[in-house]
Amino acid sequence: MDEQKIVELLRLQRELTTEEKEMLYEWYGQFPEYRHLTFDSLSDKQRIAREMHSKVFEQLPARPRQLWPFVMRIAAVVIAAIALGWWLWPTARKHAPDNARWVEIHADSGGKNKLVKLPDGSNVTLFPGSTVKYSEPFDSGKRQVTIGGLAYFEVVHNSGHPFTVQTAADISTTVLGTTFTVKAFEHNTTVQVGLLSGKVRVDKAGETIDVLDPNEQLIVGTRDNYVHKQPLGSGRGIEWLSGTLVLNDASLHEIAAVIQHVYGLSASFDERATEHMRFNLQTQMDAPITELLEMISLISDLDCHIDKNTVFFELQNL
Repeated sequence: MDEQKIVELLRLQRELTTEEKEMLYEWYGQFPEYRHLTFDSLSDKQRIAREMHSKVFEQLPARPRQLWPFVMRIAAVVIAAIALGWWLWPTARKHAPDNARWVEIHADSGGKNKLVKLPDGSNVTLFPGSTVKYSEPFDSGKRQVTIGGLAYFEVVHNSGHPFTVQTAADISTTVLGTTFTVKAFEHNTTVQVGLLSGKVRVDKAGETIDVLDPNEQLIVGTRDNYVHKQPLGSGRGIEWLSGTLVLNDASLHEIAAVIQHVYGLSASFDERATEHMRFNLQTQMDAPITELLEMISLISDLDCHIDKNTVFFELQNL
């Protein structure tokens, strides 16, 4: 295996591609004796990252080539398990069964949701461009998944085995058996939890923020202490399950996110000039993007057009 390539991958700060992840997993498999190393919080991850740079990576360029295998062995001892956790798995591997395998399922863009059946029989429906990660089987004490994007959960009741959804900024949602949605797109500064039935508890960094009753939604800031609870509203935020895209009081940032996830296109616009714009839109998720862009042009001063793989929103010259 190309050791230089492995070092480069471990130093990356961006999301890895599927091919890069597979290469790291293959390398990681050579060191099963270090799989017991775990971390439990964001502070642990930050500490580990600092240690990796100070103890291993900053020394690599100065090492003679003949000592390279020895250096790589040291790197493996220090970070074999936790490096993959830092870049690929934002939650701890603790308590996973010895025979567990980690599963990552991604819903492709294209206007179609993806239904995933979890090891305990619970169902999760992923909005296009969203991801769910979990161990198979779940461990004997708890059921835990990680999501990025938007997901709808139908959780099988099991009072002895809590079900936890991990998202960005160490924000988690714990239930026993219920139906709810979690919205945690990477580019957003909030995580939104909407409860349809049952009861859920939302925590941040291990501390309980609130407990939701049916038809309530909690919005939690990922970069600050913002917390806001509000009613779900008539549509309860699940219109997308039946293929209808509803955007209420949406910023252009939110619309850009939808375009990225549903249509697989990026978006370009002047953030300062459009920061106060809000849109109320409804369309079918499998409708052509031109339909959505035409609606935006009709109700705003924006000229919308597509060039290659980018949607441009430009202020019209009136």
